[in-house]
Amino acid sequence: MSKKENLYFDEEDSGQEEILSIGDIIYAFSKRWWVVLIMAIASGLAGYLNVKDRPAMYQSSTMLMVGQSSYSAASNKLDMFRNMPTYVEVARSDATMERVINKYNMRISPSALKGSIKVEPVRDTDFIKVTYTNLDPSMTAIVADEIAYQFINRVREIYHTENISVLEKAKNPRGPITVSNIKMILIFTGAGFALGTLIILLLEIIKRKMRNPSDIEKFMGIEIIGSIPEFERRNSEIDERANKGRIKKVYSNILEVKKWPILK
Repeated sequence: MSKKENLYFDEEDSGQEEILSIGDIIYAFSKRWWVVLIMAIASGLAGYLNVKDRPAMYQSSTMLMVGQSSYSAASNKLDMFRNMPTYVEVARSDATMERVINKYNMRISPSALKGSIKVEPVRDTDFIKVTYTNLDPSMTAIVADEIAYQFINRVREIYHTENISVLEKAKNPRGPITVSNIKMILIFTGAGFALGTLIILLLEIIKRKMRNPSDIEKFMGIEIIGSIPEFERRNSEIDERANKGRIKKVYSNILEVKKWPILK
């Protein structure tokens, strides 16, 4: 097989080789490290502004317990766990949200209220936790308890059962939800660092150049026998200086010839 044919086969196989070597990555970072620095600083600043402008949020939770009826406890326990997802959807339904909104004349849509609550079964227990988050600390406990109350009424209407009761009422929050500002800033900074790294790698893949003989061998598909070193320009510099010297000599001779008539 000729070298030309080998070239085509090597070009096809080159895609199976690693796109960037460790040396390429190190070279790319040494050349464009400022991209990572700028992206990390910009993202960290964005994270700081995000935390700084974030309003204080308050949260309260109500705990409900799903009880058992008079018939077989084992079968009722199984039915209870099967119905847990259904209970969660009933608590989050638009009908339940509308009852709460109408009672307190809240200027909010059912979908918006639904986005402020979290209804979840407590793992490996018979409990359901209803959590409400809001800007007004005086309303968090009231709304959380009302959601639980309307949820219990909806279950009675649909399933004709009274096996859900309030285990623990919601309490007024002692303070806003604490989110670590440093943690958020570090998350944003890390995201900026990752984005800057991705940009550098993409630029290196797009604008990849041949930097050593092995790159040429991979691209051409042939083995390099030898290389011609770069010659010093010492001889050319000597010739250039000699030419400048000749020009100066000729110019001085012309001046001497022009001076003779004046001297006479």
